Amino acid sequence: MKSFLPRSHTRLSACIFFACLAIVLATLVLNIFLALFKNNLSRKLNRLFFKPLSVKSIYYLPPNFIILKGFVIYKEMPAKNTEVLDITQGRIRFSILKLLFKRRFYISSLTCVKPKGDYDTFFAFVRDNYNQIYNFILGLPRHSIKLSIVRSELREQKKGMPRKNFTADLFLNIEEDSFYGQGRLASVTLEKIRTKAISLPVKFALRGKLSLAGLSLEEMDISSENLHSRLRGSLNPNAADCKGFILINTTGKKWNLRSTNKKNNKAVDFSAANLCILDIDCRASFNPDDIAIERLSFSINNNPVKLRGNILFNPLSLKFKISSVFRNLENSPEGFLKNINIESEAILRDEKLDFDGIMDINLSKDKKGGLPLEKIIVGLKGLTFYEGNGRSLNINTKGIDFFCKTKSNEYKINLEDLKTEVSTSEEDEKLIKFEASCYSGKLNGKAYLKMRHFTPEITADASLSGLNANELNGILIHFSKVYGKLNSQMRFLSYPELSLKGMMDITNGYLDDFEFFKWLAEFFDLPSLKKFPFNSIETDFFADEKGAGFSAMCLDSRDLRSSGYFKIGENSLVASKITLALSYPLMSSSSKLTRLLKILRKKTEFLNFDFQLSGNLNRMNFYWLSSDFKNEMRRVIPDFIERGIEKNIEGFIDSLSN
Repeated sequence: MKSFLPRSHTRLSACIFFACLAIVLATLVLNIFLALFKNNLSRKLNRLFFKPLSVKSIYYLPPNFIILKGFVIYKEMPAKNTEVLDITQGRIRFSILKLLFKRRFYISSLTCVKPKGDYDTFFAFVRDNYNQIYNFILGLPRHSIKLSIVRSELREQKKGMPRKNFTADLFLNIEEDSFYGQGRLASVTLEKIRTKAISLPVKFALRGKLSLAGLSLEEMDISSENLHSRLRGSLNPNAADCKGFILINTTGKKWNLRSTNKKNNKAVDFSAANLCILDIDCRASFNPDDIAIERLSFSINNNPVKLRGNILFNPLSLKFKISSVFRNLENSPEGFLKNINIESEAILRDEKLDFDGIMDINLSKDKKGGLPLEKIIVGLKGLTFYEGNGRSLNINTKGIDFFCKTKSNEYKINLEDLKTEVSTSEEDEKLIKFEASCYSGKLNGKAYLKMRHFTPEITADASLSGLNANELNGILIHFSKVYGKLNSQMRFLSYPELSLKGMMDITNGYLDDFEFFKWLAEFFDLPSLKKFPFNSIETDFFADEKGAGFSAMCLDSRDLRSSGYFKIGENSLVASKITLALSYPLMSSSSKLTRLLKILRKKTEFLNFDFQLSGNLNRMNFYWLSSDFKNEMRRVIPDFIERGIEKNIEGFIDSLSN
């Protein structure tokens, strides 16, 4: 058949056909070659890398790609459960011209698609092979090459917890001794089938230089919806240095980024951040068994902080000391805090963080509106953190030693086996449930926590039961002379002002040499009051920024009853009214009151003594109020001089008994 196409078109079609046929044949031959020599190529790859590798299949894709399928990195010899990363596909792009004319296999880009692995295994691999990884990166060819990691995924699966996946993308350009790149990190929690909770991604961009001496990071920007950081530093096999800042925005405002002249970098509006960590200066040295943090200093909202410590690997633990001249987080020159010192040790064991440490806090003195405290020391033993059922964080501790000091007193209390469950829901208000052993008793309660800027707003209700009252002598020294079973209900509020209110009762106990009753025993010659049993002591109590005290006090026993209130306000000023009722049999045992009982008109079961206390706590004034006893005295003694008796009650009783 005669062709009607121009002869030139026919020749062009023939050339294209034969060219395509040649490409197909070359591709087929090359893929057969790669399949036959796959094992040899795998051995060469293993010589280039410091850990065992395996490749399921290798093939050529025109025009200039080598595809690696099932590319696996092992931590030991290839075997089941020793995989570190399983890379679904690796794409190597090379230069055909340099391969044909210079006989050099020149890689222009390397892409890893969907690397997958276990988070803990990968972390241990990086930790144990840091030097080899570092040297491998420095040993890469010093020519223009693009490295990409796309849709990488590390899985974290803990017993009884929903699976968590960490995803990342990285795009890195290396041009001789310089590099620059960018990427993103995110996490996905699979709570139930078809239910995902995706965290906001963290984006980063970096640039720097490579040399035989190490890696120089000229700039690294890290940003997310509520964080922005810019760091710079250097890295070598023995040490790392880092400087920069971190800005955190919890106000909900958007970052105001402004373009600069430095390669389209962005400058951050500092006013958008309410937590500024500035002037970061860190140096760490790497040792076979640990990382030594030789120096770490920074300021957090203009509060200088210094830290030194060590990160140990076996087991994974952290020892550090922190000191800070700390005022507040509100960027104000005024504050209640003076300085904070922390010395602690933390160990990661069986997916739990065990923490021991001491926190020493000094507060500013005579600060208007400040807390009435000078010093707080909190000691923690065996503090552990671990996730609960996916919606809670469990914080337990074997023991807490709490000490605080005011201008006039010191207080301390010890708790054991504290178990706390903190809600991790996304609601603004967090529910905290807690229980602990408090000496011989039990402490139970719940609290609601809400952050108001950087100030915690706390509402807590607690109950204390089955406690021996004398064990609270660290809170109030007078408790050392009170014996009986104590139960209490209390509520603590931190907003709008600090306050503690509650009620307390002590049953089936006795008072042993209690100061007030010791004075009564000597004053009225009633030795039985030095140690006497009671049925119950009940009282309401309160403490706030204005003062502290007891109200609705009531003591009940066979021969003595007492009621009233006792309050201590500003400048240690006392306001108190107390009614003391003595039984007839008890007064009959007193040599000083025998004559009095004979001349009294009323033969009542109990005789009341009412009095008032006022003035400074250390120099209280006594005022004798109208009572049954005082009225009877007025009747039987015509020349009764009230003021004189108030000044010298003991002399009056002595003269009466004579």
